[in-house]
Amino acid sequence: MTQIVQEDPPSVKSSLYPEQVIRVVIPESPGAIHTERLYMRKLHEHDAADIFEFRSRQEVADWLWPKVPHKDIAESERTITEKVFKTPDATGKIGRQFYFAIIRKDDPHQKVIGAVGINSLDPAPSLGYGIHPDCWGKGFASEAVRAVVNAWWQLDL
Repeated sequence: MTQIVQEDPPSVKSSLYPEQVIRVVIPESPGAIHTERLYMRKLHEHDAADIFEFRSRQEVADWLWPKVPHKDIAESERTITEKVFKTPDATGKIGRQFYFAIIRKDDPHQKVIGAVGINSLDPAPSLGYGIHPDCWGKGFASEAVRAVVNAWWQLDL
């Protein structure tokens, strides 16, 4: 019988990440981001079913932390709510989010194929993403990451 042991993620507080003062202002409602092929909007709890569709697959979990697939949609809902910052931004506000649902512009159903954004602010901004395996190898993740990083650098300081 295989036993899955949930381990704590490695600590990011180390000499690799010197303590930093957060100098960015996270908007209360970040606007949508458009690229040539993608539309990215704020990630919402109602996206959980689409997120579960790829986060429940082991080949996706192998690239994420923890390396365990989601067991139900409720777990995907919890993951979405965890994307809300618990660390204050430069204005002292908490409860903001800079995480986006990835949607193909050519999809008439507007299905969420992935998610991308800033996971945490402390000790340094940390970007994460996940994308449905059916969309791997097409450059969607690279396009989404590039757009979110560009949007991050446009935030008020």
